[in-house]
Amino acid sequence: MRVALRVSSSYEHWDGGCEFALVEVTPELAALALRRIAALGAQKSVDPDSFQVLYYQIAAVECQQMVVRLDSIALSAIPKHASFYVQTAEIPLAMLEAAIVQPARG
Repeated sequence: MRVALRVSSSYEHWDGGCEFALVEVTPELAALALRRIAALGAQKSVDPDSFQVLYYQIAAVECQQMVVRLDSIALSAIPKHASFYVQTAEIPLAMLEAAIVQPARG
């Protein structure tokens, strides 16, 4: 499932030339996100102040993160040679669940 997400920037004067992100929500990505959401839920039962968890990944940007919340995920990164973050809008839990059961395109 392909999702076009609006992108915002932590720097008010420039967004790195990125207004939208096209994200391929594969069944594997959705399953990983759902496992991470479940882990955050378990953590929240131990520590009610838990709000979100950041998972870092190496990519074509300086620092890519999956931001995991109880009901969604978002993706965040630092564009190469920049000193600010850009972050996508959230992908809701229901969309992640739907991506797992979506038939493969051929």
